[in-house]
Amino acid sequence: LTSPLAGTVTEVIARPGMIPSAGDPLVRVADLSRLVVYLRVSASEAAEIRQGQPARLNGAAVTGVVRRIALQADPATRLVEVEIEFPPTSGLIPGTLATVQVQVASVPDAVTVPRAAVRDNGVWLVGQDGRVTRRPVETGVQTRESTEIRSGVQSGDRVVVEGGALLSEGAQVRIVGAAQE
Repeated sequence: LTSPLAGTVTEVIARPGMIPSAGDPLVRVADLSRLVVYLRVSASEAAEIRQGQPARLNGAAVTGVVRRIALQADPATRLVEVEIEFPPTSGLIPGTLATVQVQVASVPDAVTVPRAAVRDNGVWLVGQDGRVTRRPVETGVQTRESTEIRSGVQSGDRVVVEGGALLSEGAQVRIVGAAQE
């Protein structure tokens, strides 16, 4: 047999004794020189993605690039298809599931706080005396875990992450389970 395309045989479908009909697939051939992952994202997520943006595979150091963003959503699912291309050395196996993170923004030397610390456009700062002060903040890029603070908090400030809804100005707090500096 000769394949009409160059590639690697990834699956042999035909079995000994099988009598295939015309048009029945006998083997699957994949072009492993470039690997593409198809993401389906919401319209709001698609609005943040641009062609050429970097993407990471399964949280690893392997990087790919956004190759295409569909111009319209699928009418049945209302999701937009995004193609991410990875190099052949990425370790992707055709047909498997993968988790991909697309980097939509990068802010060097940003001050960030846990996302839960920001409530109603402000944070509670803990002073050296253990008392809290409410500080309005201007936020920037957000991830699932953190929020960039453009103004209102400086690097090294201690912020309240849990229990902020119960606080009032000047309340004395006790720090429990604080991250080591």
